[in-house]
Amino acid sequence: MKVLCCYKWEVALSFEKCFALLKASNITTYQIQREHIVASETWKKMQAGKDINTVTIQRLCKLLRCQPGDLMEYIPEDDV
Repeated sequence: MKVLCCYKWEVALSFEKCFALLKASNITTYQIQREHIVASETWKKMQAGKDINTVTIQRLCKLLRCQPGDLMEYIPEDDV
């Protein structure tokens, strides 16, 4: 039996921690895009607080030598 789900999930994430880590490490947007760590469309999603895939999270964690929680923060729906 196939179950269809009709929920529309709104992701509320903040990547401000990631942006701060990148700035502190003197890593530019140009560098991460040139080295294929984060694509430009994904960067736009991050700036907008949208969801990104786990491969991107893994790449950023490897680059910054950190854990996923060091990159992003969940913003409860009530706070958005």
